Amino acid sequence: MRAESKRYRRLWELADRMLEMFSRRVLEGDRSLGWGDNESLKTLDMRCRGDAWDACRSGDVERLEMIVTVYGCSTEEWELSELKRTMLHEACENQQLQVVNFLLSTMNMPVLAQDASGCTALHCAARRGFLDVCR
Repeated sequence: MRAESKRYRRLWELADRMLEMFSRRVLEGDRSLGWGDNESLKTLDMRCRGDAWDACRSGDVERLEMIVTVYGCSTEEWELSELKRTMLHEACENQQLQVVNFLLSTMNMPVLAQDASGCTALHCAARRGFLDVCR
């Protein structure tokens, strides 16, 4: 998303810097911003600029790093419960090598996790012909 919106790059960088200044308590707090039903800054940011899943799909490593740094990322957020797909599955499905490297090196993503159909992230990469990940 960030790579496609060069016009807004400066605004995104400013927003990232501002969010880094807030404590996690403020970001995830239950105080209403006045725009909706008890929306937190985190909720608003995720809705406007996308969450970790969106960053994985689009290959936006900078956004993914910012989300992990500012908001943290728990293991519950790594998997889509019904499909049992992980962020690694999504990155491989969308041929995002930099995201795959980040998830494996930084997030210690489970490599052999299977989705509901029994496929690992490697299966997804091979099925799409994404040989760089298969190596």
